[in-house]
Amino acid sequence: MKKMQRVVEGLGLKHRSYAWTKLGEIYYRGDGVEKDYEKVHFYFEKASKQTVNLSAQSWAWFMFGLLYGLGYGVKKNITKGCSYLKKAVDQTDDLCYQLEAIGRLAKYH
Repeated sequence: MKKMQRVVEGLGLKHRSYAWTKLGEIYYRGDGVEKDYEKVHFYFEKASKQTVNLSAQSWAWFMFGLLYGLGYGVKKNITKGCSYLKKAVDQTDDLCYQLEAIGRLAKYH
């Protein structure tokens, strides 16, 4: 995985932020690696700081909402989870994505 991280670092900013989200998803699902929510948090935090790809940034905030809302790898914090989900909804104009985040918000409240 360290080799993959070096590859991602070499990508342009737009592709790098997308790649960070994909690495986070790999660890979230445990695809070929052990599930590791700390690494999920790490990679999505990197993606959330990349402002050239707002779609990846929005997805990172959505995942933060899940991590905090469910307490995966972090102390469960519904308020913080909802705050990240709201940020994700405000960032995108994708209706399906917005509905998914709103559904999560409703579930937490």
